[in-house]
Amino acid sequence: MFLTKPCESNMTFPPQHISAIYASAMGPGHWPELMRTLGAEFGADSSFMFTSHSETEPDAILLGQNTSAEMVAQFRDYWRHEDIWAAAARRRGWMKRDVVLIGSELVPSDQLRRSRYYNEFARHYGMEGMLGSVLFDGSEGQGIPFTNLCWYRPPGHGDFELRHKRQLAQLLIHFQQALKIQHQLKSLHTRWQLGGPAGRTLSILLNADGRILHANALAEQALASGSGLLHCVNQRLRSLGRRSSPAVDDALAACRVSQRPLQMLVQIAQRDMLLSAVLLPLPVEQACYAGWQDDRHFLLMLELPRDNSEEMIARVAEMFGLSGAEQRLATALADGQTLEQIAEVRCVSHNTVRTQVRSLLAKTGYSRQIDLVRMMSRLLG
Repeated sequence: MFLTKPCESNMTFPPQHISAIYASAMGPGHWPELMRTLGAEFGADSSFMFTSHSETEPDAILLGQNTSAEMVAQFRDYWRHEDIWAAAARRRGWMKRDVVLIGSELVPSDQLRRSRYYNEFARHYGMEGMLGSVLFDGSEGQGIPFTNLCWYRPPGHGDFELRHKRQLAQLLIHFQQALKIQHQLKSLHTRWQLGGPAGRTLSILLNADGRILHANALAEQALASGSGLLHCVNQRLRSLGRRSSPAVDDALAACRVSQRPLQMLVQIAQRDMLLSAVLLPLPVEQACYAGWQDDRHFLLMLELPRDNSEEMIARVAEMFGLSGAEQRLATALADGQTLEQIAEVRCVSHNTVRTQVRSLLAKTGYSRQIDLVRMMSRLLG
Protein backbone atom coordinates (compact mmCIF):
# COMPACT_ATOMS: atom_id res chain seq x y z
CA MET A 1 0.00 0.00 0.00
CA PHE A 2 1.29 3.47 -0.79
CA LEU A 3 -0.01 6.97 -0.22
CA THR A 4 -0.17 9.96 -2.51
CA LYS A 5 -0.67 13.08 -0.39
CA PRO A 6 -3.86 12.21 1.55
CA CYS A 7 -5.89 14.95 3.14
CA GLU A 8 -7.64 13.64 6.26
CA SER A 9 -9.21 15.98 8.75
CA ASN A 10 -7.93 13.95 11.75
CA MET A 11 -4.31 14.22 10.62
CA THR A 12 -2.67 17.50 11.60
CA PHE A 13 0.87 18.78 11.69
CA PRO A 14 2.19 21.68 13.79
CA PRO A 15 2.18 24.89 11.69
CA GLN A 16 5.57 25.86 13.17
CA HIS A 17 7.11 22.81 11.47
CA ILE A 18 5.61 23.85 8.14
CA SER A 19 6.95 27.37 8.60
CA ALA A 20 10.37 25.87 9.33
CA ILE A 21 10.34 24.11 5.94
CA TYR A 22 10.08 27.46 4.15
CA ALA A 23 12.65 29.02 6.48
CA SER A 24 15.06 26.29 5.39
CA ALA A 25 14.56 27.28 1.76
CA MET A 26 15.82 30.76 2.61
CA GLY A 27 18.76 29.45 4.65
CA PRO A 28 19.82 26.03 3.31
CA GLY A 29 22.02 25.48 6.36
CA HIS A 30 18.80 24.96 8.32
CA TRP A 31 17.83 21.77 6.45
CA PRO A 32 19.65 19.30 8.79
CA GLU A 33 18.00 20.74 11.91
CA LEU A 34 14.59 20.67 10.20
CA MET A 35 15.10 17.05 9.17
CA ARG A 36 16.10 16.17 12.73
CA THR A 37 12.98 17.88 14.12
CA LEU A 38 10.66 16.11 11.69
CA GLY A 39 12.54 12.87 12.26
CA ALA A 40 11.62 13.11 15.95
CA GLU A 41 7.95 13.21 14.90
CA PHE A 42 8.49 10.08 12.81
CA GLY A 43 10.60 8.30 15.40
CA ALA A 44 13.57 8.34 13.01
CA ASP A 45 17.26 8.42 13.86
CA SER A 46 18.70 9.87 10.64
CA SER A 47 17.65 11.22 7.26
CA PHE A 48 18.99 11.84 3.79
CA MET A 49 17.94 14.20 0.99
CA PHE A 50 19.67 13.63 -2.32
CA THR A 51 19.65 14.14 -6.06
CA SER A 52 22.98 12.40 -6.55
CA HIS A 53 21.51 10.05 -9.15
CA SER A 54 20.15 12.90 -11.31
CA GLU A 55 21.59 12.89 -14.81
CA THR A 56 20.92 16.60 -15.31
CA GLU A 57 22.32 17.94 -12.01
CA PRO A 58 24.22 15.16 -10.22
CA ASP A 59 25.39 17.21 -7.26
CA ALA A 60 22.41 19.51 -6.76
CA ILE A 61 21.55 18.22 -3.28
CA LEU A 62 23.42 15.72 -1.16
CA LEU A 63 22.39 16.36 2.42
CA GLY A 64 22.46 14.06 5.43
CA GLN A 65 21.25 14.52 9.00
CA ASN A 66 23.00 12.40 11.65
CA THR A 67 24.93 10.72 8.83
CA SER A 68 28.69 10.70 8.43
CA ALA A 69 30.56 12.23 5.51
CA GLU A 70 31.90 8.73 4.84
CA MET A 71 28.36 7.34 4.48
CA VAL A 72 27.36 10.16 2.12
CA ALA A 73 30.47 9.60 -0.02
CA GLN A 74 29.96 5.82 -0.17
CA PHE A 75 26.33 6.18 -1.15
CA ARG A 76 27.13 8.77 -3.81
CA ASP A 77 30.02 6.85 -5.31
CA TYR A 78 28.68 3.29 -5.21
CA TRP A 79 25.78 2.18 -3.06
CA ARG A 80 23.14 4.33 -4.75
CA HIS A 81 23.40 1.86 -7.63
CA GLU A 82 22.77 -1.06 -5.21
CA ASP A 83 19.91 0.51 -3.20
CA ILE A 84 17.54 -2.44 -2.75
CA TRP A 85 14.59 -0.21 -1.78
CA ALA A 86 14.97 2.04 -4.84
CA ALA A 87 15.31 -0.98 -7.14
CA ALA A 88 12.06 -2.47 -5.80
CA ALA A 89 10.24 0.86 -6.14
CA ARG A 90 11.34 1.20 -9.77
CA ARG A 91 10.19 -2.34 -10.60
CA ARG A 92 6.73 -1.63 -9.20
CA GLY A 93 6.42 1.82 -10.81
CA TRP A 94 6.43 3.58 -7.45
CA MET A 95 9.59 5.64 -7.94
CA LYS A 96 7.60 8.73 -8.83
CA ARG A 97 6.58 12.03 -7.35
CA ASP A 98 4.25 12.12 -4.31
CA VAL A 99 4.37 8.39 -3.54
CA VAL A 100 5.16 7.80 0.16
CA LEU A 101 6.61 4.41 1.07
CA ILE A 102 7.85 2.37 4.00
CA GLY A 103 10.85 0.17 3.27
CA SER A 104 9.18 -3.05 4.41
CA GLU A 105 6.41 -2.51 1.83
CA LEU A 106 9.07 -2.71 -0.86
CA VAL A 107 11.38 -5.34 0.57
CA PRO A 108 10.35 -7.77 3.36
CA SER A 109 12.55 -7.46 6.45
CA ASP A 110 14.07 -10.95 6.12
CA GLN A 111 14.97 -10.31 2.48
CA LEU A 112 16.53 -6.96 3.39
CA ARG A 113 18.70 -8.56 6.08
CA ARG A 114 20.02 -11.12 3.60
CA SER A 115 20.95 -8.48 1.03
CA ARG A 116 24.47 -7.27 0.31
CA TYR A 117 23.21 -3.67 0.44
CA TYR A 118 22.12 -4.12 4.06
CA ASN A 119 25.03 -6.18 5.33
CA GLU A 120 27.82 -4.21 3.70
CA PHE A 121 26.35 -0.71 3.90
CA ALA A 122 22.96 0.10 5.45
CA ARG A 123 23.39 -1.88 8.70
CA HIS A 124 26.68 -0.15 9.47
CA TYR A 125 25.02 3.27 9.21
CA GLY A 126 21.83 2.51 11.13
CA MET A 127 19.51 2.09 8.14
CA GLU A 128 17.05 -0.76 8.63
CA GLY A 129 13.66 0.98 8.69
CA MET A 130 13.00 3.46 5.86
CA LEU A 131 10.30 6.10 5.30
CA GLY A 132 10.61 8.12 2.12
CA SER A 133 9.18 9.78 -0.93
CA VAL A 134 10.18 11.19 -4.29
CA LEU A 135 9.79 14.97 -4.16
CA PHE A 136 10.59 15.55 -7.84
CA ASP A 137 10.84 12.92 -10.57
CA GLY A 138 12.24 15.12 -13.34
CA SER A 139 8.87 15.65 -15.03
CA GLU A 140 8.25 19.16 -13.69
CA GLY A 141 10.19 20.95 -16.41
CA GLN A 142 11.44 23.66 -14.04
CA GLY A 143 15.09 22.66 -13.94
CA ILE A 144 14.69 20.80 -10.64
CA PRO A 145 16.32 17.37 -10.80
CA PHE A 146 15.09 14.05 -9.43
CA THR A 147 15.01 14.46 -5.63
CA ASN A 148 14.44 11.87 -2.91
CA LEU A 149 13.89 12.37 0.82
CA CYS A 150 14.15 9.51 3.34
CA TRP A 151 14.23 8.97 7.10
CA TYR A 152 15.77 5.88 8.71
CA ARG A 153 15.54 3.79 11.86
CA PRO A 154 18.48 1.69 13.06
CA PRO A 155 18.31 -2.10 13.66
CA GLY A 156 16.20 -3.08 16.65
CA HIS A 157 14.00 0.03 16.63
CA GLY A 158 11.00 -1.36 14.76
CA ASP A 159 9.36 -0.25 11.55
CA PHE A 160 7.63 2.96 10.55
CA GLU A 161 3.83 3.03 10.77
CA LEU A 162 0.95 4.12 8.55
CA ARG A 163 0.52 7.32 10.59
CA HIS A 164 4.08 8.31 9.73
CA LYS A 165 3.29 7.92 6.03
CA ARG A 166 0.27 10.15 6.45
CA GLN A 167 2.31 12.78 8.25
CA LEU A 168 4.97 12.82 5.55
CA ALA A 169 2.33 12.88 2.81
CA GLN A 170 0.91 16.07 4.33
CA LEU A 171 4.29 17.75 4.14
CA LEU A 172 5.23 16.88 0.56
CA ILE A 173 3.62 19.92 -1.04
CA HIS A 174 5.54 22.18 1.35
CA PHE A 175 8.88 20.45 0.76
CA GLN A 176 8.30 20.75 -2.98
CA GLN A 177 7.36 24.41 -2.85
CA ALA A 178 10.28 25.22 -0.53
CA LEU A 179 12.78 23.51 -2.83
CA LYS A 180 11.33 25.37 -5.82
CA ILE A 181 11.82 28.63 -3.92
CA GLN A 182 15.38 27.63 -3.03
CA HIS A 183 16.08 26.77 -6.66
CA GLN A 184 14.68 30.16 -7.71
CA LEU A 185 16.76 32.00 -5.12
CA LYS A 186 19.91 30.34 -6.43
CA SER A 187 19.12 31.45 -9.96
CA LEU A 188 18.66 35.14 -9.14
CA HIS A 189 21.27 37.55 -10.48
CA THR A 190 20.01 40.87 -9.21
CA ARG A 191 22.01 43.36 -7.15
CA TRP A 192 21.16 43.89 -3.50
CA GLN A 193 21.27 47.61 -2.82
CA LEU A 194 22.33 47.44 0.87
CA GLY A 195 25.67 46.03 -0.26
CA GLY A 196 27.04 42.62 -1.08
CA PRO A 197 27.51 40.64 -4.27
CA ALA A 198 25.00 40.17 -7.03
CA GLY A 199 22.47 37.40 -6.74
CA ARG A 200 21.58 37.99 -3.07
CA THR A 201 17.95 38.40 -2.16
CA LEU A 202 16.14 39.58 0.94
CA SER A 203 13.48 37.02 1.94
CA ILE A 204 10.84 37.19 4.67
CA LEU A 205 8.25 34.60 5.68
CA LEU A 206 4.98 36.26 6.76
CA ASN A 207 1.65 35.10 8.09
CA ALA A 208 -1.62 36.54 6.83
CA ASP A 209 -1.44 39.50 9.23
CA GLY A 210 2.06 40.45 8.07
CA ARG A 211 3.79 39.04 11.16
CA ILE A 212 7.39 38.10 10.43
CA LEU A 213 7.88 34.39 11.09
CA HIS A 214 11.37 34.12 9.65
CA ALA A 215 13.86 36.40 7.92
CA ASN A 216 17.01 35.42 6.08
CA ALA A 217 20.37 37.01 6.94
CA LEU A 218 19.89 39.98 4.60
CA ALA A 219 16.44 40.68 5.99
CA GLU A 220 17.77 40.46 9.56
CA GLN A 221 20.49 42.92 8.57
CA ALA A 222 17.93 45.33 7.12
CA LEU A 223 15.75 45.05 10.24
CA ALA A 224 18.68 45.67 12.57
CA SER A 225 20.28 48.46 10.55
CA GLY A 226 17.33 50.82 10.62
CA SER A 227 17.89 51.47 6.92
CA GLY A 228 14.22 52.32 6.39
CA LEU A 229 13.64 49.47 3.99
CA LEU A 230 11.48 47.40 6.37
CA HIS A 231 9.06 49.13 8.75
CA CYS A 232 7.75 46.86 11.53
CA VAL A 233 5.44 47.34 14.50
CA ASN A 234 5.30 44.53 17.06
CA GLN A 235 6.97 42.14 14.61
CA ARG A 236 4.42 42.95 11.90
CA LEU A 237 5.63 44.27 8.57
CA ARG A 238 3.71 47.49 8.03
CA SER A 239 5.44 49.04 5.00
CA LEU A 240 8.41 48.84 2.65
CA GLY A 241 10.79 51.73 2.01
CA ARG A 242 9.32 55.18 1.53
CA ARG A 243 6.33 53.56 -0.17
CA SER A 244 5.44 50.54 -2.24
CA SER A 245 2.95 49.67 -4.93
CA PRO A 246 0.82 48.01 -3.78
CA ALA A 247 1.12 48.65 -0.03
CA VAL A 248 1.97 45.67 2.17
CA ASP A 249 -1.55 45.19 3.58
CA ASP A 250 -3.10 45.52 0.12
CA ALA A 251 -0.61 43.03 -1.33
CA LEU A 252 -1.34 40.45 1.39
CA ALA A 253 -5.09 40.89 0.89
CA ALA A 254 -4.76 40.47 -2.89
CA CYS A 255 -2.61 37.34 -2.51
CA ARG A 256 -5.05 35.80 -0.04
CA VAL A 257 -7.81 36.13 -2.61
CA SER A 258 -5.94 35.25 -5.82
CA GLN A 259 -3.44 32.73 -4.41
CA ARG A 260 -1.08 33.91 -7.16
CA PRO A 261 2.31 35.66 -6.99
CA LEU A 262 2.06 39.43 -6.91
CA GLN A 263 4.76 41.73 -8.25
CA MET A 264 5.52 44.83 -6.20
CA LEU A 265 7.61 47.97 -6.57
CA VAL A 266 9.41 49.57 -3.62
CA GLN A 267 10.85 53.08 -3.45
CA ILE A 268 13.68 53.25 -0.91
CA ALA A 269 15.16 56.25 0.88
CA GLN A 270 17.51 57.09 -1.98
CA ARG A 271 15.17 58.79 -4.43
CA ASP A 272 16.89 57.33 -7.47
CA MET A 273 16.37 53.71 -6.43
CA LEU A 274 13.38 51.46 -7.01
CA LEU A 275 13.41 47.76 -6.12
CA SER A 276 11.19 45.09 -7.61
CA ALA A 277 9.74 42.46 -5.31
CA VAL A 278 7.35 39.55 -5.37
CA LEU A 279 4.93 38.22 -2.76
CA LEU A 280 4.39 34.46 -3.07
CA PRO A 281 1.38 32.74 -1.44
CA LEU A 282 2.49 29.39 -0.03
CA PRO A 283 0.32 26.32 -0.68
CA VAL A 284 -2.53 25.31 1.58
CA GLU A 285 -4.51 22.09 1.50
CA GLN A 286 -7.87 22.85 3.05
CA ALA A 287 -8.86 20.85 6.16
CA CYS A 288 -5.40 19.31 6.45
CA TYR A 289 -3.84 21.54 9.09
CA ALA A 290 -5.41 22.78 12.28
CA GLY A 291 -5.95 26.51 11.96
CA TRP A 292 -3.89 26.63 8.76
CA GLN A 293 -6.78 27.86 6.61
CA ASP A 294 -6.98 31.06 8.70
CA ASP A 295 -3.23 31.60 8.88
CA ARG A 296 -1.91 31.46 5.35
CA HIS A 297 1.76 32.03 4.84
CA PHE A 298 3.52 34.24 2.30
CA LEU A 299 7.09 34.68 1.15
CA LEU A 300 8.26 38.20 0.30
CA MET A 301 11.41 38.45 -1.82
CA LEU A 302 13.34 41.57 -2.89
CA GLU A 303 14.45 41.85 -5.59
CA LEU A 304 13.53 39.49 -8.40
CA PRO A 305 14.49 39.45 -12.09
CA ARG A 306 12.48 41.88 -14.21
CA ASP A 307 10.65 39.34 -16.30
CA ASN A 308 7.50 41.41 -16.71
CA SER A 309 8.53 44.89 -17.83
CA GLU A 310 4.98 45.95 -18.73
CA GLU A 311 3.76 45.28 -15.22
CA MET A 312 6.77 47.05 -13.72
CA ILE A 313 6.13 50.11 -15.91
CA ALA A 314 2.49 50.01 -14.79
CA ARG A 315 3.66 49.99 -11.16
CA VAL A 316 5.90 53.01 -11.83
CA ALA A 317 2.95 54.83 -13.39
CA GLU A 318 0.72 53.94 -10.43
CA MET A 319 3.31 55.02 -7.87
CA PHE A 320 4.03 58.42 -9.46
CA GLY A 321 0.62 59.11 -11.02
CA LEU A 322 1.89 59.16 -14.61
CA SER A 323 -0.40 59.70 -17.56
CA GLY A 324 -0.47 57.24 -20.42
CA ALA A 325 1.75 59.52 -22.53
CA GLU A 326 4.24 59.93 -19.68
CA GLN A 327 4.29 56.18 -19.11
CA ARG A 328 5.13 55.57 -22.78
CA LEU A 329 7.78 58.30 -22.65
CA ALA A 330 9.45 56.73 -19.60
CA THR A 331 9.54 53.38 -21.40
CA ALA A 332 11.09 54.92 -24.50
CA LEU A 333 13.76 56.70 -22.45
CA ALA A 334 14.59 53.47 -20.60
CA ASP A 335 14.95 51.75 -23.98
CA GLY A 336 17.67 54.25 -24.88
CA GLN A 337 15.73 56.36 -27.37
CA THR A 338 16.80 60.01 -27.76
CA LEU A 339 14.35 62.89 -27.60
CA GLU A 340 14.72 63.35 -31.34
CA GLN A 341 13.85 59.70 -32.01
CA ILE A 342 10.85 59.87 -29.68
CA ALA A 343 9.60 63.03 -31.40
CA GLU A 344 9.98 61.44 -34.83
CA VAL A 345 8.15 58.25 -33.86
CA ARG A 346 5.28 60.21 -32.29
CA CYS A 347 5.17 62.81 -35.04
CA VAL A 348 5.43 65.67 -32.56
CA SER A 349 7.93 68.49 -32.14
CA HIS A 350 11.12 68.24 -30.14
CA ASN A 351 9.83 70.97 -27.79
CA THR A 352 6.68 68.95 -27.06
CA VAL A 353 8.78 65.98 -25.98
CA ARG A 354 10.99 68.21 -23.83
CA THR A 355 7.88 69.58 -22.10
CA GLN A 356 6.67 66.03 -21.41
CA VAL A 357 10.09 65.13 -20.00
CA ARG A 358 9.96 68.11 -17.60
CA SER A 359 6.51 66.93 -16.42
CA LEU A 360 7.83 63.40 -15.99
CA LEU A 361 10.80 64.64 -13.93
CA ALA A 362 8.55 66.75 -11.72
CA LYS A 363 6.23 63.83 -10.94
CA THR A 364 9.05 61.36 -10.20
CA GLY A 365 11.13 63.82 -8.21
CA TYR A 366 14.24 63.75 -10.38
CA SER A 367 16.11 66.86 -11.42
CA ARG A 368 18.02 65.29 -14.31
CA GLN A 369 16.85 63.14 -17.20
CA ILE A 370 19.93 60.90 -16.86
CA ASP A 371 18.95 59.96 -13.28
CA LEU A 372 15.43 59.02 -14.35
CA VAL A 373 16.78 56.91 -17.22
CA ARG A 374 19.21 55.11 -14.90
CA MET A 375 16.43 54.25 -12.45
CA MET A 376 14.17 52.93 -15.21
CA SER A 377 16.98 50.94 -16.80
CA ARG A 378 17.87 49.27 -13.48
CA LEU A 379 14.23 48.47 -12.82
CA LEU A 380 13.69 46.85 -16.21
CA GLY A 381 17.03 45.05 -16.30
